[in-house]
Amino acid sequence: MLSDKVMQVFEQYNGTLPVKVAQAHGIDKDTLRKAFDRGDIERPRRGVYVLPDALEDEYFSLQSIYTKGIFSSLSAFELQNLSTVLSSYFYITFPQGYNKNFNQTDILAKIAPKDEYLLGVETVRTPEGNPVKTYNKERIIVDILRKTTPPTYEEKEALYDYFSAPEDLERLYDYAKFFGIENQVKQMEVRYA
Repeated sequence: MLSDKVMQVFEQYNGTLPVKVAQAHGIDKDTLRKAFDRGDIERPRRGVYVLPDALEDEYFSLQSIYTKGIFSSLSAFELQNLSTVLSSYFYITFPQGYNKNFNQTDILAKIAPKDEYLLGVETVRTPEGNPVKTYNKERIIVDILRKTTPPTYEEKEALYDYFSAPEDLERLYDYAKFFGIENQVKQMEVRYA
């Protein structure tokens, strides 16, 4: 049986509790391991525990495991409500020089130069209500327009959703200038407005 303190922390994070978060709340790994051994909690992936009646908050779990990762591409679309399509992968961007073994098949990792990596990062809430890092809408749009391949259905949906009601055109143009794609942004603004 879980103690009131442990249960309270699980509830604070909507049933998903990464070990690192538990330790920050004064709960040690052994307490969680023993609860798992008793069948009080489940372990969907290494370093993450969930209550038996809860669904794992995968975004929150992965953010706790890959602390330098920033959700990007389709994952960022989902977190920023720019797409109705749910991806079967988690798109995560890491800084150049980051050397982590990605042995999980549900992660598509991208490496970004250090001067680009933190541009446009913000913290949002997952659908389950937990905080994670992702790129803001303007950075997402610029990343779509920087690609050399035609936009996918999901990317077109994100472009349409953003330009239908742009939130911060000044920031969008600042990012476009940084990446040298002001003309593409102007074209999209006219096209989707």
